[in-house]
Amino acid sequence: MRARAPRAVADLLATAVPQLRDRLLEFEIRRAWSAVVGTDVARRARPQSLAAGCLTVVADNSPWLQELTLRSGELTERLRGRFAHVTSLRFVLGA
Repeated sequence: MRARAPRAVADLLATAVPQLRDRLLEFEIRRAWSAVVGTDVARRARPQSLAAGCLTVVADNSPWLQELTLRSGELTERLRGRFAHVTSLRFVLGA
């Protein structure tokens, strides 16, 4: 029997159970959030969920909801550079 190269567990799970792909990606986005969007944004907004390539981001307050909306293009490009499955952002006001 031929030895195969080791594969990451996340890759195996995503292959075996396609529904887990978005959840695994959400986890990776949360882990990298501050590094990707910057500490100022990360302190005031957080990723909530990913569905069909659209990442929902919760903003702490109305001014930051507006700021995120204005910076949507920049933030989408940063995220897309690291996570190709993220195609758009949706911002909501958190509680």
